[in-house]
Amino acid sequence: MPELLEKAQNNGNLRSAKRIMAVLAAIDGTLYSTIAATLKISEESIRLWIKAFLLKGVKSFKYKKPPGKPSKLTKAQRKQLDKMIIQGPQKTGFSGACWRSPMVQWIIVTAPQVRFAKAGQMFPVRSWVA
Repeated sequence: MPELLEKAQNNGNLRSAKRIMAVLAAIDGTLYSTIAATLKISEESIRLWIKAFLLKGVKSFKYKKPPGKPSKLTKAQRKQLDKMIIQGPQKTGFSGACWRSPMVQWIIVTAPQVRFAKAGQMFPVRSWVA
């Protein structure tokens, strides 16, 4: 497990590194309260990590990022937006040579045939610019 700790630290994966350090310290017989104070985490987190380690082994150290908020754009809309962004703001009708977030927002809101989900319903906004 020390090699897993080193890998996590080298990759900047603080969550996994803390989990590994907590499990290693618990295996060495360190009190949960001491581990919690040292790593600035709760004792309950340590208990959960130890339990996960006992059930899943080293796979329990892998942190999975939560999926986040789903996109409001479909794959086709994202592809078209990507294409427009790659072409540059001048091809899309803007005078600047560099994209800024308000420009992208304007394209999404004013482009024809874009449909957004709102409160479980679909409604047309406008059609995409060709």
